[in-house]
Amino acid sequence: MFEHDDYHGIHAAPGTPQSTLIDWYPSISRAQQVRVRASTCNCSQLVYEYCATGGLSFIRRHDRSTSHTVITETEGMINRHAESLWLRILGGDAK
Repeated sequence: MFEHDDYHGIHAAPGTPQSTLIDWYPSISRAQQVRVRASTCNCSQLVYEYCATGGLSFIRRHDRSTSHTVITETEGMINRHAESLWLRILGGDAK
């Protein structure tokens, strides 16, 4: 039987050599409030967040593979493009 403690959250599939490379930019203050619409599990070294603010959406990446977490983001885009990119990241088709 499924127990809540067994569920960590969604995980992005590992990328492949054929995965589209995403342009990641340093995180910027876009607005006072950013709504995180979805996120991947916090148990991985790479954590992704699907974010929205001010009419635009973007993907934020937390890279915890070193002692200092590096936070980067995609450019802001309309929601349907961000949602498509989010699904491609989850499926391993973009990294």
